[in-house]
Amino acid sequence: MNEEVLAALATAKWNESVMVHLQEEEEENDKERKSGGGEEAASTTLLLVPRIDKDHGGIRWENATASVSNSSLLAAHHLSTKKWIFPMLHDQRRNELYERAIKKASTEAIQRFLHDASQQPSNIATTGTLSALDIGSGSGLLALLAQKHLSNALGAPPNKQPPKIEITSLEMAAPMAYLARKTVQLAQAQRQSTRTTNNSLVDDPIPSSTIEIREAHSSQIPALKSDNGSASAGYYLCTSELLESGLLGEGWLPAMRDAWDRHLHPNAVVVPQKARVYAQAVFGVSNFAGP
Repeated sequence: MNEEVLAALATAKWNESVMVHLQEEEEENDKERKSGGGEEAASTTLLLVPRIDKDHGGIRWENATASVSNSSLLAAHHLSTKKWIFPMLHDQRRNELYERAIKKASTEAIQRFLHDASQQPSNIATTGTLSALDIGSGSGLLALLAQKHLSNALGAPPNKQPPKIEITSLEMAAPMAYLARKTVQLAQAQRQSTRTTNNSLVDDPIPSSTIEIREAHSSQIPALKSDNGSASAGYYLCTSELLESGLLGEGWLPAMRDAWDRHLHPNAVVVPQKARVYAQAVFGVSNFAGP
């Protein structure tokens, strides 16, 4: 079996579909280029889905690529394996708490960024960019909230060109990365339409901002933080959606350790910052006196 496929299955969960991008062998590409077929290396996308192996037990992986023809259907199939995601997305209280936290964190991040800029104006003038990191894009909601509240908190400094806002959002699952891109594109189109309708494009105080969705793990991207003392070195805001019902089962701690080591500015603000776990005993031993 192809090494890329084996690597993907090694990290897959039993209830998730796996999409693998394969590059054709170099020899085949060389033949194609010599025949005038093009210069780009051809690639193939496989969608592997888990099925119960009734004969031998456990899970076997089946190639479902033929039954799914485009990225939107791949995303739909992926979501069908995650029944919990829709109640989570419709959890209004959860979303409101996240937005409240991101709004507060964005204001704090802007204040720290501008303070550092005043201490080292030459470095900020060189980049003119405030960077934010979103770990675990999901539907793209947190990246959009960060963009909204960073832009609102920054505004337009008097007699100055406001810094640009660049948000990098990382998602490991290719179908979810596709969904996040579509969500961001739709939100940006709606925002642009609203601004045009309101005739606010002239002297618009909203800073320039972008969201880039990357299909990658945060440990796999190049480090943004540098050691040259620049005030602009590193992300000033980090949002993440890596906490699940068991709290730490999705690798939040190692992801955040790596983020602080390689990506985040020393004055960065992180959301979430803490958690509270509730537990209730449902069964006990009568008259248990302890050790």
